[in-house]
Amino acid sequence: MPGSSFMLADGKTEISETIGDLEMIAQNAAPSLDLPAEPTESTDALPLFLQPLDPKVVQVGPKTYLLSNRGYTEAVTEAGDEIFLFDATQGEERARKDSEAIASLFPGKHKVTVVITDLAWPHIAGLRYWVASGATIIAHKAARQFLESVVDRRWTLAPDLLEQRRKSARLRFVGVDGPYSLAGSQISLHPIDGIGSEVALMAYVTADRFLWASDYIQTVDEPSLYALEVWSAARRDNLHPERTAAQHLPLTPWARIDELQKQAATRTAPGAN
Repeated sequence: MPGSSFMLADGKTEISETIGDLEMIAQNAAPSLDLPAEPTESTDALPLFLQPLDPKVVQVGPKTYLLSNRGYTEAVTEAGDEIFLFDATQGEERARKDSEAIASLFPGKHKVTVVITDLAWPHIAGLRYWVASGATIIAHKAARQFLESVVDRRWTLAPDLLEQRRKSARLRFVGVDGPYSLAGSQISLHPIDGIGSEVALMAYVTADRFLWASDYIQTVDEPSLYALEVWSAARRDNLHPERTAAQHLPLTPWARIDELQKQAATRTAPGAN
């Protein structure tokens, strides 16, 4: 049997596995190698958290909103005559619904900029739609090669909007690797730069004192490394948010994040039980 195996997609390694320690066991104690019975129903249906259900609109400030469904939340704000969308999740259908919500919230013609804060596939699955729609894409500088590969991938069996507009659409990319101001400092982007959050960005909407925490605050029930990294990055860049939200976190007072870090500090203090 092979010591290592690889699954390739378009000639590139997508999954690899290397076997470590082996031991011989009796044949009658080994698991069956028979193929399982064919399922009576297709297993291809997307799990609920990936389904592009209609997003609910939650207002954060006069011109800032969350677009949220059972799986993913995104944020959108208007600054000047430009719309900034933070993340493009779940795929083309979700992106279309986001576009419709944005048109309803901000009537008229606007330039659109999409900020990709994290690179997990469900977090960027709407990227191709926005590239096809002419949006500018901002992400961490180190994300460029990966995002280019997503845009360059040919979808010939079931052409999406980008494939249909392949001759005219192109990736308009802006890469950042430090604090970066947008719309006259109405918005700023900040690398989180933690152990678990490399190549991830967070965004701060100044007027609303609102911090978009990407995917890096997932719970406020207890302290977590992710939340600590976002909190530390906010302190490092002298941000003073009043509220925060993330892809799996509803609108939350920043005071709760401060409280979690105090709990974490107490637990790790000398003499703590």
